[in-house]
Amino acid sequence: MPLWKRPWFRVTALTLLAAGVVTWLSLRSYLVQFQEKAETFDLSLLGKFEQSSILLDRDGREIGRLANENRTLVQYSDMPQYLIDALVATEDSRFWEHKGVDYRGIARAAKDGLFAGRLVSGASTITQQLARNTYGLTERTRERKLLEIYLAERIERHYQKPTIIELYLNRIPFGKGFFGIEAAAQGYFSKTTRQLTKAEAATLIGLIKSPRFYNPINDPQLSLRERDQTIDRMVIRNYLTREEAVVLKGQPLGVKPSDTVRAAGYVQHEIEDEVEGILTELGVEGIAGKGFRVHTTINSGMQQAMEASFMKRLAEVEQREDYPKDREKLADFTAKLEAHRKANGLPQDAPRPAYLQGAGIAVDNRTGGVLAMAGGRNFGQSQYNRVLLTKRPAATAFVPFVYTAAFEDKWFPGSRIIDQRMDNTRVMLGATSGTLGELGVETFNIQHDDTTSVRKALIQGKNNCAARLGLEIGVEKVTALAKRAGLGEMPADPAVLLGRQDVSVKDMALAYTTFPNGGTRPEGIHFVTRIENPEGRTIWKRAEEGAKQVPVTDPAAAWMTHSCLEESMLLDIGTASNARELGLKPMPVAGKTGTHINSSDLWFAGYSSEVTCAVWVGLDKREQVYPFAFGRHTALPVWVDVMNASVREGKEPADFAEPQGLSLVELCELSGDVASDACLEMRPDPADPTREKLTKISYMEYIRGGSKLGNVCKLHTIGGETAATGFIAEPGVPVPPTGPTGVNPALAAADAIPVRISAATVLGKDPYTSVVASAPPEAEEEGKEKVDPDKKAGEDEKSVVVKPAIQVAPAIPAAPVPVVSPGTAGRPLLIEPGKADIE
Repeated sequence: MPLWKRPWFRVTALTLLAAGVVTWLSLRSYLVQFQEKAETFDLSLLGKFEQSSILLDRDGREIGRLANENRTLVQYSDMPQYLIDALVATEDSRFWEHKGVDYRGIARAAKDGLFAGRLVSGASTITQQLARNTYGLTERTRERKLLEIYLAERIERHYQKPTIIELYLNRIPFGKGFFGIEAAAQGYFSKTTRQLTKAEAATLIGLIKSPRFYNPINDPQLSLRERDQTIDRMVIRNYLTREEAVVLKGQPLGVKPSDTVRAAGYVQHEIEDEVEGILTELGVEGIAGKGFRVHTTINSGMQQAMEASFMKRLAEVEQREDYPKDREKLADFTAKLEAHRKANGLPQDAPRPAYLQGAGIAVDNRTGGVLAMAGGRNFGQSQYNRVLLTKRPAATAFVPFVYTAAFEDKWFPGSRIIDQRMDNTRVMLGATSGTLGELGVETFNIQHDDTTSVRKALIQGKNNCAARLGLEIGVEKVTALAKRAGLGEMPADPAVLLGRQDVSVKDMALAYTTFPNGGTRPEGIHFVTRIENPEGRTIWKRAEEGAKQVPVTDPAAAWMTHSCLEESMLLDIGTASNARELGLKPMPVAGKTGTHINSSDLWFAGYSSEVTCAVWVGLDKREQVYPFAFGRHTALPVWVDVMNASVREGKEPADFAEPQGLSLVELCELSGDVASDACLEMRPDPADPTREKLTKISYMEYIRGGSKLGNVCKLHTIGGETAATGFIAEPGVPVPPTGPTGVNPALAAADAIPVRISAATVLGKDPYTSVVASAPPEAEEEGKEKVDPDKKAGEDEKSVVVKPAIQVAPAIPAAPVPVVSPGTAGRPLLIEPGKADIE
């Protein structure tokens, strides 16, 4: 009988058939659940990405991003064909042929795995990987793989192949926090996707398999190997010729990480907080991943300069011979932190930095917009923002507000004040007895002049003078001004006069804007100027960047203080005279150093006509930085670097604008009274230091308009009488008596306006082109007629040349006092060689 007719064969065949049907039905019943589940996925999620919100500086340049995933979308049409070829050759060689699942590839992978005894190759298509990355299908199970297969087939039914490529390359991670091909191109090569070369495209495709291990920054050798393998696969799939491959494999990686100044850390945190507050008011929840464009006030050049300067300048301080050898340095802490990480230590158990810290902020004088900010040396090691959260003693950087309070009253920069050692029981700064320290002068060589002008006291940072002046006008008046300046409530404690009260770096910067602003300051700081949605439509804009201005003092008082702070940086005797040596560019600036007791807190706060910057240097634990550390050697160098970066190429900041309502008075340097024609001294000749010549020692000083001075210099006289003066003193004006602390301003408010003489007082011709008057006719010696040497022969006119009787001051300071040219030039207070000389 034929085999198929035999009973045993039929029974066997029917049994196998039945078993097959049952198996097929069972398998179908098992698989249908995955097919049905695949139909439940929302395919619209494939095109929904968490897109970075981009932070832009004041010039529109990117400085950072706010998102869990750093991503910028790019269209398929902007992707080079060789990039797509590299992807297909490496990840899914039959992509253009299959319908979502490569069953031939699955069979091949199964065969390879069977013979090798392990999984040696994958079979996931690009579409399957897209499904896995979009819907988080990461479990290593058979059920997940089956679901992925059905989901991939469904995706292929709904999307064209180019769209799938676009969705895939915009979604997958490329390491280093870059998601999508555009972010990777910008991050690794500082290019757009369209600008990538064939070799660069192969490099990025090569790291898809393992972005961590094949990262071109972390391991260039592994990345180079993967790039070359990608190029070989392109040759196999006929996307490249062998000759092209040889050329491409001979090229270096050429990695060029983006040089965008990232507003990472302190600045980015503050921007994010400010934006969150704005969006909450608009009813929008969160900003990260929403694709907003945030325009900020940040000057990326200044930001980069500030961060770099803190790292460089404070490292130099740590290398000083007198810096404590046993104190932790940044490098020491970095090694300690790395050891903790390698030991898999918990974050909460990580060590805390104890090395030297610094903080700084630069703001726009007019608006309060933040141009640069650094809350510490390294955000990764310490997220504590010392600009906003720390309050430290203002130190002697506070004393300009003492002088400003005095200038609001009857004082002016030419007022005289005692300059002598002072009993500390009046102030009790750092101790309750002894002598008041003079760290404010920023030098080891402390000298007292017995009496000095208020201007010189501020320029040289003399603590005893500031304390005397503050006690004279009343501590309450000073603290009231400080409160208006934004420095907060302060107790009526004399130690406040020299900066014992704690202030923040932010508040110090805002307070100092009072001087370039003519007596007002911005109400606060801000970072954000405009927010745009992903479509480019503005959804919020700050009202005309015109921040509300808070009145602090009157323009005259602010200008008087400013003129002193300007000279503290221009004159050799100033506390910040080393700014030019540190590389400060030529520009009009002013500022004040600050050094606290025991050199624990070191400051510099200063400004140009456009920018104010405050810098603090110290330790989180309040202790001495190093013996006799001064602000001029620690904080000032950082300030110089930041202010240099504020100058745009070819555009120097405008000069300071003098307010109305001020007059100039000619004062004698030594007596402080109104100068007379007899205010002359023998001084070294600038042209020949080996000889001396008689020099006019007056200078022009600012005074409120309508005021009058009651004293004419009696230290210098001609024939025992006060000589003629450039300003007519009102007779009978009483001189205020010396106060309890030794202040003698010799200034009384009045309505009279000083009158300057209108005619020259030189007798005869002036062969030496001097601008100083000789003695008046009443002082001429009778009968001593001499012929004018410039008189031509035959002329009858004679001139009398008289040797003036000059009484030299009994004591000339050891260090020559700089001579200020009289006159009303645009910048009357700049020191120049004397023009009023008599040979």
